[in-house]
Amino acid sequence: TGGHVDRFDGRNGLRIAPGTYRFTIALPGYEAFETEITLRQQQTCEIRTELRRGKLSEQAAALIDRNPGASER
Repeated sequence: TGGHVDRFDGRNGLRIAPGTYRFTIALPGYEAFETEITLRQQQTCEIRTELRRGKLSEQAAALIDRNPGASER
């Protein structure tokens, strides 16, 4: 399952069911950050990263292309 969050300010979080998820954080002009996380019932998790300037991967660019305007907000 795929999805995107384009106006996430980090204060409210995402509520998702237990399971294993792959997260990609991507912005034009930066290398994408990817990680996989397995969550158990009632578990919380925080993802912190700093994106490095560089070329955006083709996969991450495709995510942005499918959501026009997401990176401009």
